[in-house]
Amino acid sequence: MSSASAASAAEAVRSIGSSFSAEELQKILQQRNASTLSESLNKVKKLGATRDGLQLLEQVWTGNQSQYPELSWEAISDPGVRLDLADILLQAAKNGDITQEPVDVHDFVRNILDTGSPKMVSQAAITLSTFDEDADVPALERIALQRDSRTFRSIIIALSRMCASAADEALNRIEQEATASDKEFIRDTKTRMTDFKRQPGACQP
Repeated sequence: MSSASAASAAEAVRSIGSSFSAEELQKILQQRNASTLSESLNKVKKLGATRDGLQLLEQVWTGNQSQYPELSWEAISDPGVRLDLADILLQAAKNGDITQEPVDVHDFVRNILDTGSPKMVSQAAITLSTFDEDADVPALERIALQRDSRTFRSIIIALSRMCASAADEALNRIEQEATASDKEFIRDTKTRMTDFKRQPGACQP
């Protein structure tokens, strides 16, 4: 990617104050540095993407390189970048902005729990909570019980966000074995997320 193209991609991120269009995302997805691309996608998470932008990201998720040869596919294939894409698309699916969650995204995020760095495990846990599936709870509980300070709080937040009875039961078990300071964090997070889950659309009917 030329310095001019890189500047154009960076400018696309800086200048947008609303949802990202497909044209703007194409510029962003030409960034060759995975860390820089991940930072840009985190801004997309906050501001959202237009319908055509989400359609582009769906194509990127499936690896449609022939249709978009100009994109930086090596950076896009980075697990951290893939996790950012998964997060954006899953939230879009939950919000009804796309018709269905991307193919194999659930397995990809679950796999990060076993293979990723602590930072990626923490991010994957939050992303996984979007599914609200009881079957995901044992893996999250197992990691929480390891009491790794690098992942513990993210796991508690993920379980507290989930609209799943199994998650509530797991939190109670984790709390029983937690230290005093961790017990306080668990209780505060459960209270905060209870208010969050009462918001319209947070938990599916």
